[in-house]
Amino acid sequence: MRTPCQNQQPPKSFTRDEWEQARAELLAREKAQHTRRRRAGRRSPAACPMTRMEPVTVVGPEGPVSLHDVFEGRRMLIVYHFMWNKGAPHHKPV
Repeated sequence: MRTPCQNQQPPKSFTRDEWEQARAELLAREKAQHTRRRRAGRRSPAACPMTRMEPVTVVGPEGPVSLHDVFEGRRMLIVYHFMWNKGAPHHKPV
């Protein structure tokens, strides 16, 4: 009795040119997939939920100013959150 592996045909062999052409086509497909995923990833931050902020007052050169006035009435503020090591300063003086 033959096993299933013994019933299989040997894989087709290719010339070097055929292999290079098939490899180029594979790389083109992979690049297209990568590009689609990268573009989809760029859209994802826009899909993040927004959070309404309570009124904030900051002190400027001319005294207390609302955050609304600091940003000249713009309705949206994008904040990037950075993680720091415990005890590390949040910035280094220049």
